[in-house]
Amino acid sequence: MWKKVREAAAGLEVEGSLRIHIEYQDPSGEMKSLEISREFLVCQRLERGDQLVRSTADEGHVDWVRNPRYWFEATQKPNVDKPFFSGGAEHAAEIPRSMPLGAQEYANRLDTGNRIWTFTLEELLNSSEFRLVAANWIEANQTRLARVEFEFLGSRRDGPKFPGGRYWGELDPENHWQIVRCGVQVPEENLIYEVQNTFQLTPDGLPFPKQIRQLRMISGAPDRDESIYEFSAPRECARPSEAFTLAGYGFSESLVQVRSSRAYLRLVLLNLGIVGLILSIVLYRYFRRRRQRTAE
Repeated sequence: MWKKVREAAAGLEVEGSLRIHIEYQDPSGEMKSLEISREFLVCQRLERGDQLVRSTADEGHVDWVRNPRYWFEATQKPNVDKPFFSGGAEHAAEIPRSMPLGAQEYANRLDTGNRIWTFTLEELLNSSEFRLVAANWIEANQTRLARVEFEFLGSRRDGPKFPGGRYWGELDPENHWQIVRCGVQVPEENLIYEVQNTFQLTPDGLPFPKQIRQLRMISGAPDRDESIYEFSAPRECARPSEAFTLAGYGFSESLVQVRSSRAYLRLVLLNLGIVGLILSIVLYRYFRRRRQRTAE
């Protein structure tokens, strides 16, 4: 199911927000709190190579945009009429693999309904490092859910793998077996992680995240932090191709340094020539050694 959700998301426009609330006790024993929030938007038509990721904060927003030919960034400051060009505009072949933070967060949470903490159900079931210790039916809010629990068998901590950690999840059979609650309990460190998911539907009727609430706390301590992701109802990305271009932002297309086809052909021929030269040297040395062995 989550693969179908990812495929559907390749043509959707979604707005989202992230709110982080942290409570902690300073050395004097006084409780402190910290709030962080921001918004983002993702609109993509990946079948034609178009993508827009907008990250919004108090100082304005930054659009990371790509199309089949190039990518660029446009920054919009408060109380300024027009955005300004802030980087990018390289040949499509040189688009960096690292995606903007908003795009990564969006992509990583599309399959939240198939993950217990950071692991998919398939990974937990097929890994020799985890053992299924419980599977039963429970009732929650007048809904019948399937609860599963795994234990990590390793003796060393490895990223999200905690020695003695119990990884549990509650699945809703009436909603494509999506995981509505999950978490990790780490007895040795008194750590508790919990995730609560609620869902909405895509235009095609697929389950899509609506809210993801992540909680981290230490048993017996006042410290805790909570992250809440919220997503608008997904809709088809209907923006025209021009919206993903420099001209669509009022910039000159001359900012783009696109290689001409002739220059690209010269680059290909040069690479082929280098490969051919290396191959010739390798073959020459091979047959030379062979003749020396025959002569001996």
